[in-house]
Amino acid sequence: MHTVSTRLAYLGIQVALRKTRPPAQHPGPWSGAMVSSDHVGIGVKATTDKWLKTKEQLRTTLQWIDSGGPISRNELESFRGSLVYLQRTYPAITPYVKGFHLTIDSWRWNRDAEGWITPSPMKPKSNANSPPTHVTPVPRLWDDVVSLLSLFASEDPRIQYVRAKTI
Repeated sequence: MHTVSTRLAYLGIQVALRKTRPPAQHPGPWSGAMVSSDHVGIGVKATTDKWLKTKEQLRTTLQWIDSGGPISRNELESFRGSLVYLQRTYPAITPYVKGFHLTIDSWRWNRDAEGWITPSPMKPKSNANSPPTHVTPVPRLWDDVVSLLSLFASEDPRIQYVRAKTI
């Protein structure tokens, strides 16, 4: 590998030997996902710990919404970060994270009741740079969380095939 990496470095291709692994069909977790190769094709899935943690975070968010009060913005940002991380493995969850984005930024001066940006000619002179500790959930958030819970309904992480042998 040293010889190969030296030749690649000469050609301008960076190779970090410390990041290489021996070839395997089921190498284990790497960058937040489990990659596997089988008779169907190459697939990725989340680790079981991350899958269960995400389900618990979604249930907690649903309880916060059902309570009817404001939600902690910092914890909601943490949950959103976890979901954005999972988007690399499961791109289908992308539209359902929008409710989190809109809720977290709903406190800003140029947002309507549903959290969307409204065109306004001038920024107000008040100090809008200090975010509040709690935010009010936008109407869309409940639907998004319920949809995400249905996508994460199985006990084990689902395999997302990224390169199938047949279409």
